[in-house]
Amino acid sequence: MKSFHKGDNGKTFIRNCLADKDELIVECMGELDELNSFIGVIREELEFKDLDKILENIQNHIFEIGSCLHLKKNFNRENIGYLEKTADEFEKEIREIKKFIYPIGKIQYCRALCRRVERRFVALAKNNKEVDKNIIVYLNRLSDFLFIIGRVYNKRKKLEEKQWPP
Repeated sequence: MKSFHKGDNGKTFIRNCLADKDELIVECMGELDELNSFIGVIREELEFKDLDKILENIQNHIFEIGSCLHLKKNFNRENIGYLEKTADEFEKEIREIKKFIYPIGKIQYCRALCRRVERRFVALAKNNKEVDKNIIVYLNRLSDFLFIIGRVYNKRKKLEEKQWPP
């Protein structure tokens, strides 16, 4: 498979059709790629094997979302359950919060990226009834999950968690 092409004039193939690169479905695929790539950045520096393995699983889920979108398939709802169960386990490691906390670290930035991906998929689903709603549910749970493991990571690194308002 060639990895370099030239002269595409702002078009790409998706769902076996030529599409403009600024179409919402193409944008969603790009947002997924950015999210998945940034998870890779986090994994490159991660020293906690349990978190690394979970993030690798999440990367697989993100590839599955792209495949579902591209091939008009349904998303595996079990992936949502995986996130919920795993979040419940990690939440035991951190204290309950009653205020906002200042986002610190790459995982919290990744959470914000995930929220953007979720917003783009919500917009796509409004215009495209073929988008599996489980993808939107998964992305919502994923951003919550990233918030939790971001806090877990910071706690393990002994980084102070500051609340707002002080």
